[in-house]
Amino acid sequence: MVLGEARELSFAHPNTEFYLPSYPRTYSSAGIHNGEPTGEVVCVACWESHMNVDEIEHESTCPQRHVHSRYYRSQQ
Repeated sequence: MVLGEARELSFAHPNTEFYLPSYPRTYSSAGIHNGEPTGEVVCVACWESHMNVDEIEHESTCPQRHVHSRYYRSQQ
């Protein structure tokens, strides 16, 4: 993946890459099932993560460090 110069994109843009991990096995007592998303969002470019895509603390050289949601930008 090459994004080129730093620019503000939505995390939903096709040129951005994020990984949404899933639970590896069934946790019936907690009500969590196999393959269910954990809620964590992982940046594939720098492997930093957070529960909110707008709060990921990307590395300073990460090409996705300016990627946020439209809502986040509208609140700035």
